[in-house]
Amino acid sequence: MAGKCRLLVALTPMGYVHARRALQPAFDLVCAFSLQQAVAALEHSEIDAILCSIHFDDSRMFDLLDSRQAIAPGCLSYAA
Repeated sequence: MAGKCRLLVALTPMGYVHARRALQPAFDLVCAFSLQQAVAALEHSEIDAILCSIHFDDSRMFDLLDSRQAIAPGCLSYAA
């Protein structure tokens, strides 16, 4: 059996609560509430995909997606 897909969930704290209810236990979730936490997770964890909202860290979603291009170009991303 293959391992679970590891998702970087870059949302507000309340958004994370909802995402966790919807996505666990099917996915291995890595939580980030700030751009610094998210970039560290990309640098130090094998992330398969990113779930991010426009409300992430005072609208820093695009900064995170730019970082993803540089750090983890093979990582999928979904922004809402």
